[in-house]
Amino acid sequence: MRLSRFIPVCFIIILVLWSVLTSYAISALYSEGLDDSSHFYLWKDAQFASQYYQQHQQLPKNDDFRAYYQNIQQLPNAYRTQIQSQSLSIHQPILLTFSHESVYLLPFYLPQQQNMAFVLHRFTAADDEGYTGSKFSSVLWWFIILGIPCGSLMAYYLYRTIAAPLAELSVWSQGLSTQDGLQAINPNALKFMELQELAQLLYQAFMLVKESNQREKQFLQTLSHELRTPLATTQATLDVLERQLAQSHQPLYDKLQRIRRANSTMQELSTALLWLWHQPNSTLLMLESSEVDLNTVIDECWQELQHLSNKTQHLEKQILPTISVHGSLPLLKVIIYNLLKNAQQYSHQQAVIKLQADNQHLSVINAKTQETEQGFGIGLNLVQHISQRMNWQCVIEQDTVEFHVIIIFKS
Repeated sequence: MRLSRFIPVCFIIILVLWSVLTSYAISALYSEGLDDSSHFYLWKDAQFASQYYQQHQQLPKNDDFRAYYQNIQQLPNAYRTQIQSQSLSIHQPILLTFSHESVYLLPFYLPQQQNMAFVLHRFTAADDEGYTGSKFSSVLWWFIILGIPCGSLMAYYLYRTIAAPLAELSVWSQGLSTQDGLQAINPNALKFMELQELAQLLYQAFMLVKESNQREKQFLQTLSHELRTPLATTQATLDVLERQLAQSHQPLYDKLQRIRRANSTMQELSTALLWLWHQPNSTLLMLESSEVDLNTVIDECWQELQHLSNKTQHLEKQILPTISVHGSLPLLKVIIYNLLKNAQQYSHQQAVIKLQADNQHLSVINAKTQETEQGFGIGLNLVQHISQRMNWQCVIEQDTVEFHVIIIFKS
């Protein structure tokens, strides 16, 4: 069944039920209106009878519909018998019901008379079905008795037929982000074709994203793995050149040291990427954790960035001279290097980059430039992945003036 058909059918059913209840209410209120109109015309006839009696000292003549009586003794015995068991009030109508007719009777006082006079209207079965006896309160009770159960049943039915499949779809879609949530949902559980089509689109989109992510992981793993061999060769060659040039070629020796640091950085980045894209519980690649001196890592990363940059920027550190964090040295280097590099890249020529750190957190703040609104670049994605795998928290804050990235170390 299509949801676009089901909902109109439900509305038609609700409309029919509402029409039935409304019809009953109209009928009951119509009877109430008849009663009120009878009361009104009885009162008008009583006013006319009072004026006529004052002028002629007698009541108007009776006809087949209305009759006037000067006191209770003049009433027919059948009428008098019924009203004797009721309390009489001036201008308050009384309904007398007989097998062949219904009679509305209104007591009133004639001028200069102490006894009650009466005016009555007769209704035969052919004239009217008679007063129904329903009051507005009874109509309200019928609405409550019929409307609430019908509304409750309809609401429960709509929940079972619409809300339940939607809840099933929600639970299934949340499971797509887990490793176990790769199964397509059972179409019978959703019932409506629109929900089935939506589930199919979600599943296809998830599979496309999963395949793309898998290709990205495979590429990074392959790249990181293949880089290890040429990097190891470069490292060995640097060791040989360093021994040959250490004594006689000091300027070349200093350049070799920078190449060595760059080579070491690439090796650490390759190891970090391989570790990052392995399964969390994998034992194929383990990174050692130790107490890492943050000052040393920060200084090395900043010096390397300064060699590569033509900007005259300044790093303002707010950090204790001796402070260490328990973690993996390659991963911390990748995090600090990328944070400083992005802060440097997206700051102006002579900006001051602020770095604050203690045993619990590390934060980098840089001022925005007018040329870009992006702030931290693609390196931040790597920082977030590493933080997530290390069970750290990466918080990004920005306003119109500054970017602020905080790494909170969790023990």
